[in-house]
Amino acid sequence: MYRTPRKILIKSIGIIFFIFILVFAYSRFGRYLQGPEIVRISVQENTTIEALHLELYGAVINTESIHINGRMVQINNDLSFNEIIVLSPGKNMLDIKVQDSFGKTEDYVYTLYSTVSGEFQISKEEVKDEEETLTNNT
Repeated sequence: MYRTPRKILIKSIGIIFFIFILVFAYSRFGRYLQGPEIVRISVQENTTIEALHLELYGAVINTESIHINGRMVQINNDLSFNEIIVLSPGKNMLDIKVQDSFGKTEDYVYTLYSTVSGEFQISKEEVKDEEETLTNNT
Protein backbone atom coordinates (compact mmCIF):
# COMPACT_ATOMS: atom_id res chain seq x y z
CA MET A 1 0.00 0.00 0.00
CA TYR A 2 1.18 3.38 -0.96
CA ARG A 3 0.61 6.48 1.10
CA THR A 4 -1.04 8.85 -1.19
CA PRO A 5 -1.72 12.44 -0.20
CA ARG A 6 -5.44 11.71 -0.36
CA LYS A 7 -5.23 8.89 2.25
CA ILE A 8 -3.06 11.02 4.51
CA LEU A 9 -5.53 13.90 4.26
CA ILE A 10 -8.54 11.68 5.05
CA LYS A 11 -6.78 10.13 8.06
CA SER A 12 -5.71 13.56 9.30
CA ILE A 13 -9.24 14.93 8.99
CA GLY A 14 -10.58 11.85 10.83
CA ILE A 15 -8.09 12.29 13.68
CA ILE A 16 -8.85 16.03 13.95
CA PHE A 17 -12.60 15.31 13.95
CA PHE A 18 -12.17 12.68 16.70
CA ILE A 19 -10.11 15.10 18.82
CA PHE A 20 -12.78 17.78 18.29
CA ILE A 21 -15.47 15.38 19.55
CA LEU A 22 -13.39 14.55 22.65
CA VAL A 23 -12.78 18.24 23.46
CA PHE A 24 -16.45 19.06 22.95
CA ALA A 25 -17.60 16.16 25.16
CA TYR A 26 -15.18 17.16 27.94
CA SER A 27 -16.28 20.80 27.79
CA ARG A 28 -19.93 19.77 28.16
CA PHE A 29 -19.59 16.92 30.67
CA GLY A 30 -16.20 17.47 32.34
CA ARG A 31 -17.76 19.37 35.21
CA TYR A 32 -19.52 16.18 36.30
CA LEU A 33 -16.14 14.51 36.72
CA GLN A 34 -15.06 17.22 39.18
CA GLY A 35 -18.01 16.70 41.52
CA PRO A 36 -19.79 19.13 43.84
CA GLU A 37 -17.86 21.94 45.44
CA ILE A 38 -18.34 24.99 47.66
CA VAL A 39 -16.56 27.86 45.93
CA ARG A 40 -17.35 30.63 48.45
CA ILE A 41 -18.56 30.55 52.05
CA SER A 42 -18.96 33.20 54.74
CA VAL A 43 -17.29 31.26 57.55
CA GLN A 44 -13.75 30.10 58.23
CA GLU A 45 -12.43 27.25 60.34
CA ASN A 46 -12.05 28.00 64.08
CA THR A 47 -14.04 31.24 63.96
CA THR A 48 -15.11 32.92 67.20
CA ILE A 49 -18.61 34.40 67.11
CA GLU A 50 -20.14 36.70 69.72
CA ALA A 51 -23.73 35.59 69.11
CA LEU A 52 -25.94 32.52 69.33
CA HIS A 53 -26.73 32.59 65.62
CA LEU A 54 -24.79 32.81 62.39
CA GLU A 55 -25.95 33.94 58.96
CA LEU A 56 -24.26 31.49 56.64
CA TYR A 57 -24.11 32.22 52.92
CA GLY A 58 -22.04 31.01 50.03
CA ALA A 59 -21.95 29.66 46.50
CA VAL A 60 -21.60 26.16 45.07
CA ILE A 61 -20.90 24.59 41.69
CA ASN A 62 -21.91 21.22 40.25
CA THR A 63 -24.30 20.75 43.16
CA GLU A 64 -27.79 19.30 43.27
CA SER A 65 -28.41 19.53 47.03
CA ILE A 66 -26.78 20.91 50.15
CA HIS A 67 -27.31 19.79 53.76
CA ILE A 68 -26.13 21.78 56.76
CA ASN A 69 -26.07 19.74 59.99
CA GLY A 70 -28.47 17.26 58.38
CA ARG A 71 -31.01 19.86 57.29
CA MET A 72 -31.56 20.50 53.58
CA VAL A 73 -30.92 24.04 52.39
CA GLN A 74 -32.40 25.54 49.25
CA ILE A 75 -30.03 26.52 46.45
CA ASN A 76 -30.97 29.71 44.56
CA ASN A 77 -30.96 30.02 40.76
CA ASP A 78 -27.54 31.70 40.85
CA LEU A 79 -26.15 28.64 42.75
CA SER A 80 -25.92 30.54 46.04
CA PHE A 81 -27.38 29.64 49.42
CA ASN A 82 -28.30 31.55 52.56
CA GLU A 83 -29.20 30.06 55.95
CA ILE A 84 -29.32 31.16 59.58
CA ILE A 85 -27.64 28.66 61.90
CA VAL A 86 -28.48 28.50 65.61
CA LEU A 87 -25.40 28.01 67.78
CA SER A 88 -25.01 26.78 71.30
CA PRO A 89 -22.61 28.44 73.75
CA GLY A 90 -19.07 27.14 73.36
CA LYS A 91 -17.84 24.82 70.63
CA ASN A 92 -20.08 24.13 67.61
CA MET A 93 -19.46 21.79 64.68
CA LEU A 94 -20.86 22.87 61.33
CA ASP A 95 -21.17 19.88 58.96
CA ILE A 96 -21.93 20.79 55.34
CA LYS A 97 -22.57 18.08 52.75
CA VAL A 98 -22.95 18.88 49.07
CA GLN A 99 -24.15 16.30 46.55
CA ASP A 100 -24.34 16.29 42.77
CA SER A 101 -26.93 14.65 40.53
CA PHE A 102 -24.83 11.47 40.24
CA GLY A 103 -24.67 10.91 44.00
CA LYS A 104 -21.10 12.07 44.54
CA THR A 105 -20.79 13.91 47.85
CA GLU A 106 -18.25 16.21 49.46
CA ASP A 107 -18.12 16.97 53.18
CA TYR A 108 -16.97 20.24 54.73
CA VAL A 109 -16.60 20.53 58.51
CA TYR A 110 -16.08 23.85 60.31
CA THR A 111 -15.51 24.39 64.02
CA LEU A 112 -17.10 27.54 65.44
CA TYR A 113 -16.86 28.99 68.94
CA SER A 114 -19.65 31.07 70.44
CA THR A 115 -18.52 33.31 73.29
CA VAL A 116 -22.04 34.16 74.49
CA SER A 117 -22.90 32.53 77.82
CA GLY A 118 -26.38 31.54 76.71
CA GLU A 119 -28.00 32.60 79.95
CA PHE A 120 -30.62 35.25 79.50
CA GLN A 121 -31.57 37.43 82.42
CA ILE A 122 -34.98 39.05 82.55
CA SER A 123 -35.41 42.14 84.64
CA LYS A 124 -38.26 42.50 87.14
CA GLU A 125 -39.77 45.31 85.06
CA GLU A 126 -40.02 43.03 82.02
CA VAL A 127 -41.78 40.35 84.09
CA LYS A 128 -44.26 42.91 85.47
CA ASP A 129 -44.95 44.29 81.99
CA GLU A 130 -45.59 40.77 80.68
CA GLU A 131 -47.92 39.96 83.61
CA GLU A 132 -49.88 43.17 83.02
CA THR A 133 -50.21 42.41 79.32
CA LEU A 134 -51.52 38.91 80.06
CA THR A 135 -53.95 40.22 82.70
CA ASN A 136 -55.32 42.93 80.38
CA ASN A 137 -55.88 40.44 77.54
CA THR A 138 -58.02 38.08 79.64
